[in-house]
Amino acid sequence: MLRLGGRGLLLGLAAAAAAVVAARLMGWWRPRAGFRLLIPEELARYRGGPGDPGLYLALLGRVYDVSSGRRHYEPGAHYSGFAGRDASRAFVTGDYSEAGLVDDVSDLPFSEMLTLQNWLSFYEKNYEFVGKVIGRFYGEDGLPTPELTQVEAKISKGLEAKTRALEEKHKFPPCNSEWSSARGSRFWCSPNSSCPLPRLPANSPHLPKNKSLSQAACQLETSSLQKTSVVSCNRLVHYLLHTERNHTGNDLTKSLRHL
Repeated sequence: MLRLGGRGLLLGLAAAAAAVVAARLMGWWRPRAGFRLLIPEELARYRGGPGDPGLYLALLGRVYDVSSGRRHYEPGAHYSGFAGRDASRAFVTGDYSEAGLVDDVSDLPFSEMLTLQNWLSFYEKNYEFVGKVIGRFYGEDGLPTPELTQVEAKISKGLEAKTRALEEKHKFPPCNSEWSSARGSRFWCSPNSSCPLPRLPANSPHLPKNKSLSQAACQLETSSLQKTSVVSCNRLVHYLLHTERNHTGNDLTKSLRHL
């Protein structure tokens, strides 16, 4: 039987999760038998007020009956602004003003598109899918518009970035830390990793991107980065936090020998 190490298992699970989500997205976008097509003016009638025919909201063009969660969405409730419209943008921004309760998500970064995908999963799981609203995300034929295709592409890119981040975190796990009034701060590495991981120049091929000198991390023993010395996270972090001048990789290696 094939046995995967910790890293292989982690990346395998991440890739599998990404594939499952991607497949689910494709299923969500495809037409379903018996669904309704609503124009925005028709959807606006479903705000859950007296005499209204129901309580609906839309997310990325998909309409859900949220009557079972009426206390959250009915008039006067905290999320009442979502009812009777597609306010996809507000699910990420938290802007519940009329200007913020809109469906334009074209400028949102990959990470926030993943937040929308998580909300979509929530509504698919907890509420009844009713149909689609004609407009930004679906045409009059009920098929995805180019803008929805772009949303799907951004979500896929976000999933890829999340997988890469998991891989990076596995390579460079952060130091564990604790604080007590008696002992102060203490840092240590998890099993199968060791310190230090000195903060080398930003263009170093061995280190994750967007890391600074003041950020300490543990280095897995399987890393290709060769260490000239090994010190505790405690001493490394103390050194990093009390060093103000910039270091080159050689300067830092020389300095670490004195720790």
